Amino acid sequence: MRKKSFFSRVPSLITKSPAFPFLVILLIILAISILNKFPKGRIFCYSDFFQFVNFEGAINWFTNVFVNYGEGNLNFLYVPFYYSFLGFIQNIIGQKYMSVAYFFIFLGGSFLSFYIATIFFGLDKKTDKFTILCFSLLYSLNSYTAIRFELPCIYFLPYIFIPVLFATLHAYFMDVHLLNRNLLWCAVAMLISTVCWAGPPYFVAYTILTSIYIIFISIFDRRYNFAILGKKIFLYFFVFISSFAMYIFTWPAILLGYNAAVKAGRYQVNNLEWIYSQSLPMLDVFSFRSRFFGLVNINKVSFLFFIMLSFSLFLFLAVSFLSSRKNTYKRIIIIFGFMVLVIGFFLNKGKGFSWEAAAHSIFASNIILCSLRSFDKTLIFLPFMLLMPYCLYSANAKHKILPWVMLASTLIFCWPFINGNLYKKYYAVDQGKDYLTSRYASLVKIPQEYFDIASATNRLKSDFRILSVPWFLDNPDLKGWLISPKWKNMGANPLIQYFNHPFSQMSEPSAFRSWNYGVTWGEESSNDESFWIIPLSGLINAKYLIFQKDVSDKFVNQAAPKIASYKDKGAIKLLVSNPYFDFFEVSDAYFLPHFYVADKLYCVKNAKSIPSILKNVPLGEKAGILESNNESTNEQALNNREVVIEYKQINSAKYKVKFHGITKSFPFIFSESFDPFWRIYPKRYTEAEVRNIDTYQIFKGNEAFQASREEFGTYLKENWVSELGNGSVKNRRTTLWLSSNLLRSFEEQYRIDFISKKIKGTIQNDNISKGSFYDTYSLRAIDDKFHRIVNGYANFWQIDLGYLKNNFPEDLKNNSDGSYDLEVIIEFWPQKVLYISRVYVIIFSFIVLVLLAWSFIIKRKNFI
Repeated sequence: MRKKSFFSRVPSLITKSPAFPFLVILLIILAISILNKFPKGRIFCYSDFFQFVNFEGAINWFTNVFVNYGEGNLNFLYVPFYYSFLGFIQNIIGQKYMSVAYFFIFLGGSFLSFYIATIFFGLDKKTDKFTILCFSLLYSLNSYTAIRFELPCIYFLPYIFIPVLFATLHAYFMDVHLLNRNLLWCAVAMLISTVCWAGPPYFVAYTILTSIYIIFISIFDRRYNFAILGKKIFLYFFVFISSFAMYIFTWPAILLGYNAAVKAGRYQVNNLEWIYSQSLPMLDVFSFRSRFFGLVNINKVSFLFFIMLSFSLFLFLAVSFLSSRKNTYKRIIIIFGFMVLVIGFFLNKGKGFSWEAAAHSIFASNIILCSLRSFDKTLIFLPFMLLMPYCLYSANAKHKILPWVMLASTLIFCWPFINGNLYKKYYAVDQGKDYLTSRYASLVKIPQEYFDIASATNRLKSDFRILSVPWFLDNPDLKGWLISPKWKNMGANPLIQYFNHPFSQMSEPSAFRSWNYGVTWGEESSNDESFWIIPLSGLINAKYLIFQKDVSDKFVNQAAPKIASYKDKGAIKLLVSNPYFDFFEVSDAYFLPHFYVADKLYCVKNAKSIPSILKNVPLGEKAGILESNNESTNEQALNNREVVIEYKQINSAKYKVKFHGITKSFPFIFSESFDPFWRIYPKRYTEAEVRNIDTYQIFKGNEAFQASREEFGTYLKENWVSELGNGSVKNRRTTLWLSSNLLRSFEEQYRIDFISKKIKGTIQNDNISKGSFYDTYSLRAIDDKFHRIVNGYANFWQIDLGYLKNNFPEDLKNNSDGSYDLEVIIEFWPQKVLYISRVYVIIFSFIVLVLLAWSFIIKRKNFI
C-alpha cells in the first residue's frame, strides 16, 4: 500500500492534536469579536467607562500616583504595562479594529483562565477534556458577560484572572507541604494579575474573599495541624503582599485620599442610601437579575435558562456530594457552596431580613466595606463560583449527560454575541431602537471639531489648563460625566484623553472639596455678579475656556449671556466657534502660572467665600486666598525685589523649582490639588555651563508663549535661566488627533528646549535636568508647619528665609547683591514609596521565576 505523504497527513495530525480544540474555540471567539466590532469612527462611552485610545497619554498618566486630570487627582495605580501592550496592538492593527482586540483579550483570556484553573483542581484527564472545554467556553460567554461586560476595560479585567487566582490558592492549601510549586504558581498568577486591580474596591473584594476561602479550606481539610496551617497562611500572605506590593505600599495615601473625598465632596453621597440601592433581594442574587441589568436587552431564552440553572445549583451540589466517589471533591464542592453564600451576602447586604438596617449601617460607615457598595465588586466573582462546582461534578460523574446539556446551554448563551449587534442594538439604547436612533447610546461619534482644537492646543508647550464650562448636571452625583444629546454621549468624559494639557471640568469640581463652584456660578443670574469665574480660572492655571454648547439647552441658555458679557469686557477672547462649543483665551491679566509668589494674601472661613474676594481683587494682582477662622486681609511684602521662579515639570508627581533673588520670606503657591503628602525638598543649587545660544529657536505655533531672543538674552543676563541642556540635537514628538480613529505625530528637532516668557514672575524652563527617581531619598523636606491649603484647593508654603538659613544653609546660593537662589524638588511623597515597591516587585518576581525553574530542574513538586 502506498505510504501517505506528510502533507496528506496534515489534516489528520491537526485534528488529533491536543491543541486542536483550543484553536477551534479561539477562532470562534475571534469570529464573535469581529462580529461585535464597533462601527468606524465610534468609540465606547457609557456610564463611568470610556474606551481608551490615547495609550501614550494613558501611560504618562498612570505611571504616577498623582495624576493631573485638571486640578489633579490621586491615581488608583493602574499598571502601565497593560496600556503599553494595548498601544502596541493598536499600532499594528489600527484604532478601527481595537474593539476586536478588546473582545478577544477579554473572552479569550477568560476562556484560557478557566481551563488552566481546572488543571489545578486535578481535572486534566483526557476523558474530561470535552467537559472542561465546554465549561471554559461557558465561563467566557455567559449571561453575566452579556449583561455587564461593558468593555474589557481595566475594571473588568479581574473577571479574566479570577479562575486561575482561586485555583492556585486552592491547590496550595489543599497540599500538606509548606513550600511547594503551587505556591510559586500562586505568585506567578498574582504577579501577572496586578494589571487588573486598578480599582481598590475590586482588590478589597478579592482580598476579603481570598481570606474567607482560606478559612473554609482550613475548616474542611484537617490533614495538617494548626501550626503548619499558620505557617502556610503566613507564607501565602507574604507572597500575596509581595506580588501586590506596588498597590499595598501606597494604600495609606489612597485610602486617606478616598476617605477625604467621601467626607468632603468628590464622592459626597448618602452612603446609607447608596448601599440600600445596591442591595439585591436574594431572588435577584441567584438569578443575576436587577433593575440595573435592564440596560441590556439580551435574549430572553438565554436569560431564563440561566435563572433556572442558577436555582438548580444547590440541587446539583447535593447530588454531587452524594455521588462523588472522592472525598476531595466533596470538600471542594462544599467550599464552593459556602463561597457562593458569602458572595450572596455581600450582594444582598441583609435586604429583606430583620437585620437589614444594621447590615446597611455597617457597610455605610466602614471605609473598607463602603468601597464594596456597588454590586459589581463582588458579583464579578459569582460566575466562577457557580460554574466550577458544575465542572467538578460533571467531570467526575458516572453519566456524561451534563456536559452535553452544558454544551447546548453554551450555544444559547452565545446568542447575544453571535447576533453581532450587542452594542449596536442591545446595550444602553432605547427599547426598539439602535445606537443611531436612540437618544443616548454606548457607541458615540465625537465631533471632528474637538479633534481640531485638541491638535491645535497639543502643539502648545506652555504649562496651562483648559477649563470646561458650564455646569450641566441635574444630578450632582454624576460628577465627571459629559451628557451631550447632540452626539448621544452620557457618561464619563472621553474628550480629556485627546488633550495633552489638563482638562478641568466644571462638572467635576473635585479639587474644591465641599464647594461646587459650578453650581454656584450657574445659579447666579447677574452677569457682573458671576464674573468671579474669570479670576478663578486664573487661580487654577486655566489659560483657555471651552464653553460646551452640546449639553442640555437648559444649562447653555443659563450660561450664554454670562459668557457673552465676559467677551464684551475683554476678559476672554473668542478663538473658535462651532455648534458644539466656543473656545476662548483668558486675558493675561487674569492668568496665573502653575507656580507663583503671591502679592497679597486674603483669608476666608471656607472656599465658598472665594467669589466675594475675587470680585474685589485688583486687576493683575497675584492673589492667594487662605482658609482661616479669622477673616482679615494681609499683605506679604517682598522687600522691593521680586522673586523669580524657574521650574520644570518632571511628571505629574514631581517638579524642579528654582527661586532667584530671595531677600526675605515670601508666600509660595503651587496650583495643584492640595494634599499633605506634597513635600518640598531643598537641594544643592545646580547651575550648568551656558552653551551656544545661537541655536535657540521659537517652536512653531508657540510665539505667544515662548520667550523671544531678546527676552531670552535678558533671562541669561539676570541669571533667571540656569540650565540650557547639553547642546545635542534632540527630537520632540507631539500627538495630533485627526479623528478618533486617526492620529498623526508631529516631530521637531531642537538643541535648546522650550523657555516660556516671564509670566508674572515665573519662567517655565524645560531644559532643567530631570534628575533621577531617587533624587529626594537622601533629602530632608521643609517642615509641614509651613504647608497650608490656598485658593480653595491648591498648595501654599511660607518660604521662611530664617528657617532655611538655620536648617538648609548649604543649599542657599549666595548672590553678589546679597540675595539668595534656592533649588528645590517638589514631589508627591507616595511616589517615592511606589518606586521602592516597584523595585521590590521586580526582585521578588526574579526570585519566584528562579525557584520555579529550579523546581522543574530537580523535578520535585515539593522541594521543601
